[in-house]
Amino acid sequence: MKTSCNTVLFGGFSLERAIENISNSGYHAAELAALPGMAPHIGANSPNQIDRIRSMVDEANLELSSIEAGGVRDDFEAILQVAEGLSIPVVAIGSGGRMNDEDSFQQVVEMVGDAADRAGEHDVKVAVKAHVHAAVYDSRSCVRLLKEVDSRYAGINFDPSHIFRAGEMPQDAALKVGSGIIHSHFRDAPKAEMGPPGTPFEQIPGTGKIDLGATVASLSKVGYEGYLSLEVIGGGTPLSSMDENELVAIAARSQGYMLRLIQES
Repeated sequence: MKTSCNTVLFGGFSLERAIENISNSGYHAAELAALPGMAPHIGANSPNQIDRIRSMVDEANLELSSIEAGGVRDDFEAILQVAEGLSIPVVAIGSGGRMNDEDSFQQVVEMVGDAADRAGEHDVKVAVKAHVHAAVYDSRSCVRLLKEVDSRYAGINFDPSHIFRAGEMPQDAALKVGSGIIHSHFRDAPKAEMGPPGTPFEQIPGTGKIDLGATVASLSKVGYEGYLSLEVIGGGTPLSSMDENELVAIAARSQGYMLRLIQES
């Protein structure tokens, strides 16, 4: 496993600035946010963006772990093209839908199956995030989704914060989902409730209530060799942002803790 940081933490800053801060915080890789209104660091129609991003990350001595697309939008094909062009193996998406609703779940199966087919044409995988209140929200729904989609281009984006807030211990859930985990958004949570994830400072790994050491140990046990990608939200958008030094402090503190968990696993 290696450490990665999602550029959504620096959503109020340019991609260049986000990459620089992530590199200076000691990460192995960056996850590129393609989140309109929140962190639009990848644009569907930006000319020469592939060459520009490649030059940026090479200069920063970073790998690229993934793209967070959020959902399957009109620009999904363009995002897949960027992933292919930059040799990014995973595009993270949400399932959408509603918890414990059979019709909603079947719609999600169809959507993920189609997204996986499209991703496969670019030799990219889609990682579906288990998310509180969504159709896919716990280990049971993750396993069922993968069984019904049955594509080598689909897997699970394992976020211990959402699993925990949905009422399940992440270290147990990881063992159940097993090899279906192909990406991991990583953060802590202040309490096990299906509400907001907490402030940016409360999402720093090691500050909350999740047993992240046991979680990483379980990920290691099931053979996960991907990235732990810090995904702290609420730090800012293009319209407003926390102080940059505070965001860098969040990134750096998180990286040190995540690296220690990896080394101890």
